[in-house]
Amino acid sequence: MEELSTQRKKCSKLLHEGRFEEALRCFDKVLEIDPHDRIAWVNKGSSLICLHRREEALRCYDKVLEIDPYDTRIWREKGALLSLMHRQEEAKKCYNEATKIEIIDNHIRDLTRKG
Repeated sequence: MEELSTQRKKCSKLLHEGRFEEALRCFDKVLEIDPHDRIAWVNKGSSLICLHRREEALRCYDKVLEIDPYDTRIWREKGALLSLMHRQEEAKKCYNEATKIEIIDNHIRDLTRKG
């Protein structure tokens, strides 16, 4: 597990240094070890966006949403990417999904506080 943690840090460093192709290969290695690593999928998507490989990035976001369908940040990022791709109707659905999840979360929090 420590090896995986070290690999993730290396990948993130490559991404932040703008070495997107290397970061992409690195995240692929992490995902070979743990195909359910949400953060690796998110960062792989970011690398792909930086390489102007938007369709592949969308597939990464879809994978994240398979793992965690309640991740509002990814719903919004996917919506933003779809907007960049001039796919406004799909983007709107993503934004609506994020909003719906946030409303439900807020409602549950309110109920929990009232006790």
